[in-house]
Amino acid sequence: MLKTLQGEEEPAVKIQAACNSLREFYDSGRNSCFLAIMSFGEADKLFHDKVKARLELMIEALAKVLVDAGIEKEVARIRSQDAIAQIQGALVLVRILDDTEPFERVIEGLVGRLLG
Repeated sequence: MLKTLQGEEEPAVKIQAACNSLREFYDSGRNSCFLAIMSFGEADKLFHDKVKARLELMIEALAKVLVDAGIEKEVARIRSQDAIAQIQGALVLVRILDDTEPFERVIEGLVGRLLG
């Protein structure tokens, strides 16, 4: 996802590429999030700082694209955090409900929610 947010493309193109990357990486939500798995129990004690740094990097990269699109910095950060939370929540729902629709719905609407 991070590589797709870099480059010279327009913000909407970068975000859509990130969405496509997420869809492929998570197999439309069928694959669990490694960062989430590493945030429980003993793994959290061992990897908390690395997981936190990775999430912050994702949020910052996405927020930068939004700022480049003309969105105020604080609003961009909040929208980026919300997007990551929606993606993570959708991954949980897919796993529990055995239905990829929540993930697909989040991914499909992400560009509009972030740039709207």
